[in-house]
Amino acid sequence: MKLSQYLDGRSILPMVPCILLATDVVAFGTHYPDTPAQAKVRHRMYWSLEQTLSMAGLPWTDCYREDRGDGVLIVAPLITPAERYLDPMLHRLNILLRHGNRGPGPRLRMRVALHCGPVHFDDYGVTGPATLLLFRLLEAQALRKTVAATDTDLAAIISDALFTEATPGDQRAYRPTTVTYKEVRKTPAWLWQPLL
Repeated sequence: MKLSQYLDGRSILPMVPCILLATDVVAFGTHYPDTPAQAKVRHRMYWSLEQTLSMAGLPWTDCYREDRGDGVLIVAPLITPAERYLDPMLHRLNILLRHGNRGPGPRLRMRVALHCGPVHFDDYGVTGPATLLLFRLLEAQALRKTVAATDTDLAAIISDALFTEATPGDQRAYRPTTVTYKEVRKTPAWLWQPLL
């Protein structure tokens, strides 16, 4: 079912089970200090995400999106198997970023958080514990340290709920961690980095 079907009369809707994805461009203000540079990298980010989701079998138009300036929140309906959001999707996004970074100019590096759970649509967007956890994952020190310590174009963190539901076939790219940030305490999650 398309999420657009939920957008009329949002304030009375029940919670809707979804896949949630949040992104953040690494060093956005440092590497892209002016408006033209920021507009260009945002275009690359959105193009890469749209291509990646389409390759995973999820049309971009079926997703609800909220722009975050240096990132985006994407809420996707559960119309494709959860595992497609991990191995195929993350690998494809990494390949697109790596290919785009071969040209001149600053590299586009991204942090990504993935979670699954019910969200509530209201007149202002989406809310609920699943959305809150998603953004706590995106800000996790373990993910930030992974980005700082490596030269990869993409690093991701996956909630334990999504990881368990998806059961990735090749688990070598994942390592367990725990997240403590604000009200989230020692919550299990999984870090993902591309295999060399």
